[in-house]
Amino acid sequence: MTGGADGGAETAPMLSWDHVALSVGDLEAARDWWCHALDLEPEYHLAPPDTDLRGTMLLHSSGFRVELLHRPGAAAGPSYAGPLEAAGVLGLGHVCLRADDVAAAYDVLVGRGAVPRKPPSASPARPGALNAFVSDPDGNLIEILDRPRTDVARGPTTHERPHP
Repeated sequence: MTGGADGGAETAPMLSWDHVALSVGDLEAARDWWCHALDLEPEYHLAPPDTDLRGTMLLHSSGFRVELLHRPGAAAGPSYAGPLEAAGVLGLGHVCLRADDVAAAYDVLVGRGAVPRKPPSASPARPGALNAFVSDPDGNLIEILDRPRTDVARGPTTHERPHP
């Protein structure tokens, strides 16, 4: 950050995540899948005037939101086989959800129509943690992680460096 008028450092504004937005091929089918698979509820619908864009905001009881957006004729984006392939393309690679039991969450999501991408295994970035990957019917990659609660508020590890 640059210095303020008094020569001191400016502080960053307080920010927190609100939602993730995903473009989908069939809004109603995607809404039904996300609501069923992740126990989300429609919060509101959107249809900006003078556009063909339609969407719906979905809310989980914990407060996280997923916004689904649809435009007729939108081109299909890449569908990744897993996180390594997703990291080879610039842009959104995946969304991550924390679970107390990764294997159980993975099984439930696959049972609810998610496409298996990487079965539960040791997380390469979090010693002692498990992770797994599935994708929604539109190919959006979803990570499931059991980040220990003591790990939630900590800063970057020695191999994670903040971006400049």
